[in-house]
Amino acid sequence: TYNAEDGTLTPNSPLAEGSNALSYAIKDEAGETGPASDPISFVLDTVAPAKPADLSNRLDEQGNPQALTQPSKDSTPSIVVGPMAAGETPVLMVNGVEVPSTYDAVDGTLTPNSPLADGTQNLSYAIKDAAGNVSEASDTVAFSLDTTAPAKPAAPSNRLDEDGNPQALT
Repeated sequence: TYNAEDGTLTPNSPLAEGSNALSYAIKDEAGETGPASDPISFVLDTVAPAKPADLSNRLDEQGNPQALTQPSKDSTPSIVVGPMAAGETPVLMVNGVEVPSTYDAVDGTLTPNSPLADGTQNLSYAIKDAAGNVSEASDTVAFSLDTTAPAKPAAPSNRLDEDGNPQALT
């Protein structure tokens, strides 16, 4: 169907998933149809990738796997998501909100571009395909982050003598 107001053509029936080629021809007022245009070829992809596996590990500073459920002091953890299919990109979510991140295809990790806040963060990820379709998010994993060192302790004020009695330090 042709829309004369905005100059667009809309197919009369839904296009098939996968490879398509579109062309059109012009019909004049006398009902004569001219030659068809050169086709425009494209791939229609409306199907999102499958829900990814749940997160379980991150890599520590030495590249060793550590459980995401273990407390960490690394505010930009390299979260193991594994290899992606061609054209797919993992999307990191923190507390249900997409955050900018970088995927390293060599070690299969997804790392937030900015430090995460201290405390418990619920991490998950989804997969985006080349057409922009996004999968359902993986189940969340609670990640506990603590980048603050303990406070300096007070200086000792006494000691125990040989009988176990407190004695003032002098």
